[in-house]
Amino acid sequence: MLVFAGLGNSQTPEPFPDLSKKMKFTFKLPAGFEKISNPAQSDVMIHYSFKKDDNCEYRIAAYPLYTLPSNIPSIKKEDELNKLLTAMLSSMCQDVSHDENLKPDIRVFDKKEVRAEFDGDAGLHVTVPGNSEFSKGYAHVRMNCIYREGRGIIVVYILIKDMDLYLANAVNLEYKNAYYCIRFNK
Repeated sequence: MLVFAGLGNSQTPEPFPDLSKKMKFTFKLPAGFEKISNPAQSDVMIHYSFKKDDNCEYRIAAYPLYTLPSNIPSIKKEDELNKLLTAMLSSMCQDVSHDENLKPDIRVFDKKEVRAEFDGDAGLHVTVPGNSEFSKGYAHVRMNCIYREGRGIIVVYILIKDMDLYLANAVNLEYKNAYYCIRFNK
């Protein structure tokens, strides 16, 4: 069994601006979206939440390197790093879905794409059913997990009520800006 310290909701989250400085990432609240209070729930630690409409909500969690398994910095092979990140994201999927039998279809971002789009070193994404306190009121949860060597992991959760409506809006610039709201600094 894998245990990941700091990935649950058992501690008080550090303030989002402090994490942004420590982990050297930039967050830009997209035009037309507004910051909202982090919902009361005990499934997943959240540092920042925002939304534009009732169909989807964005939540961000940041895990500095010191909260992650200690062997991450020593992993130099891409496939080994992706295996560990996949195990971590699988654990998060269980927290979000509360489905013991869930076999999430976790996909790896292309290394060049994750660098160009998020200035990350590795990244994964997955969409799972929302069946938890965390996802209350939403049918699906999309997770983008972005890793940057020496800094940590940022997870952007996109909670979605109607997937067809979300996909129809995903091509709009404001929704693209929400999708790419986080970027590691060079």
